[in-house]
Amino acid sequence: MKIVEKAIDEIRPYEQNPRQNDQAVDAVAASLKEFGFRQPIVVDEAGVIIVGHTRWKAAKKLGLKTVPVHVAADLPPEKAKAYRLADNKTNELVEWNDVLLAKEISALTQDMTLFGFSEDELASLSNVVDAELEVRSHKVLPLPELGWILVGVPIARFGEVTTLAEACRDIEGSIIQTSVSGAIKHEDQG
Repeated sequence: MKIVEKAIDEIRPYEQNPRQNDQAVDAVAASLKEFGFRQPIVVDEAGVIIVGHTRWKAAKKLGLKTVPVHVAADLPPEKAKAYRLADNKTNELVEWNDVLLAKEISALTQDMTLFGFSEDELASLSNVVDAELEVRSHKVLPLPELGWILVGVPIARFGEVTTLAEACRDIEGSIIQTSVSGAIKHEDQG
């Protein structure tokens, strides 16, 4: 893929672009300012944008005189239209893994609100990290023939009837056992 620098005034938006992206321009401008251009704007041979309308608007907002461009000369007009729509639509099909996202964001000192994350979203992700740390504070033990069990998280209260027939050691060193009949017996190993 050949990428060239073009004067921003040589590029123009596709007038029939159905994607409304004005609300993203500030976040993309902040990203361009912080990280530079990492994806070129894709245009047809006439300089009409196929992909990258928001990057183009953000570059104009920042006062950039040139931008990296890929001229998709091999795409006929119908394919260019299809690519324009496909690129935008496929971006909507993704979902975040909240645990992994929370871990990534918690490791940063960067203000991610500059790039479109809201304060509420970041607070919610902080709760995900706290919950993940709580789960990791408990032990996971292998039990022969029973597989793995998570210990330290209450499964049932003492005296409750359960059908679990397993033994586990909690964080304080107590053993909780269930018999085949399902009655829970607690022994302090103190």
